Amino acid sequence: FGAGFIIRWLCQHPKIHVGKVILVAPFIDPLQNQDTGTFFDFKFDAQLSERTEKLLVFSSTNDFSNAQTSTQMIIDAIPGAIRRDFEQHGHFTEIIEFTALRDEVLATA
Repeated sequence: FGAGFIIRWLCQHPKIHVGKVILVAPFIDPLQNQDTGTFFDFKFDAQLSERTEKLLVFSSTNDFSNAQTSTQMIIDAIPGAIRRDFEQHGHFTEIIEFTALRDEVLATA
């Protein structure tokens, strides 16, 4: 739930300004069918991207449907969030080398 926690925390702390935020395969339990209790009961902050240097959401075409839905919910709710789709990366757990993520982390803008 790492990326889901980050997006929740940032949305719940509107006075916080941060640098670049990269969410990889975020999950926020969109169907509320996981045992997450109230962990993902929060409202998106539509101004979040204004409080970041850059807000990127990495998604894969063959990730779990809940992760894909979570990504779309974030993109729809937060103007300025940038979606990057990757082909056949699953949930990004079996990738040996993910140079696109490395390059984005190291980029200055």
